[in-house]
Amino acid sequence: MQPSLLKIVLYNKCQLKTNSKMKSSLVAYLLWFFFGLLGIHRFYLGKTTSGIVYLLTGGVFGIGWIIDLFLIGGMVDEANFKAGNIAAMENMMHR
Repeated sequence: MQPSLLKIVLYNKCQLKTNSKMKSSLVAYLLWFFFGLLGIHRFYLGKTTSGIVYLLTGGVFGIGWIIDLFLIGGMVDEANFKAGNIAAMENMMHR
């Protein structure tokens, strides 16, 4: 029995998405710790607008920098989900 063309196309598309670069929680936390007041962790996670705000305001005067400690895990999951990383999506579904 031969696989249908649709199954082959979907499989190849999933393989392509799976191979895309996943964002790392470790890297995000390290960027937050050392460069968080400059918003570098937000640029890394694809949040350019808030990264610019952090850059211009010193992490919104340090308060946003502290709050981000609790938000980074969700931001990493969101960035991976938006990038279409299948492994990240499966990880989010099994929590």
